Amino acid sequence: ETFAPIARLRNSLLLFGVFALSVVLVATLIGTQRLVKPIKALTESAQRISSGDLESLIDASAAGEIGVLARTLEEMRARLLGSLQELTRWGTDLEERVKLRTAELERRNKELFITASIATTLSHSLNPRDIFDRLLDVLMESLQLRFAEIYLFEDGVLVSKGNRGSLQGSSNVLVEELQAVRGRGNAPWAIAEAGAGDTAPILGIPLLLNNQTTGVLVVQDDEHASLSEGDFGLLSLIGNQISI
Repeated sequence: ETFAPIARLRNSLLLFGVFALSVVLVATLIGTQRLVKPIKALTESAQRISSGDLESLIDASAAGEIGVLARTLEEMRARLLGSLQELTRWGTDLEERVKLRTAELERRNKELFITASIATTLSHSLNPRDIFDRLLDVLMESLQLRFAEIYLFEDGVLVSKGNRGSLQGSSNVLVEELQAVRGRGNAPWAIAEAGAGDTAPILGIPLLLNNQTTGVLVVQDDEHASLSEGDFGLLSLIGNQISI
């Protein structure tokens, strides 16, 4: 009995120690989880960025040094994403400019080829038939046409001066539409729209001299409506040469 108070004190101290140790362990575990969780989230975010995922936002709501690190990483992600998008836009714009420049160079090369061919023909012959034949050959070769024909007005009537290829479609529609060429101005027009299957449209290009309609150039593409705006410019160029 003499040592009973001492035993109770010892037991109380042991219980208190176990309780205190448990509290410390739980607090440590909770603190560790609170510390490790945001670090783990930052690690996963950094791994996503390194793998190329710049779209996913980074949670920067944590406090303290972890929050500062998260906000810094988020700012870095946003800047990288912006730079990547800007580079993509530059690449797209550059590709488009290259395409436009290439198309322009091709058009100019065709113009030079046509002009040189016409000049060569004129240097060898002034016979209109030879000139028309050469123009039609150049036209068929440079624009890969299915059909081309030149009409000129003689005493108010359109007269064919030569053709190349074979016309696909109704020739009756062609004749009817050509009669109204003088009311068309100087813009190319569709004499006959594209038909079913592989039938390409038939186009008419008025031939003008001193703002007067002198004839019409009729063409049909070898492929279904594949003539570009640059090709229409070439057709107008050839039309001007024919008129002169």
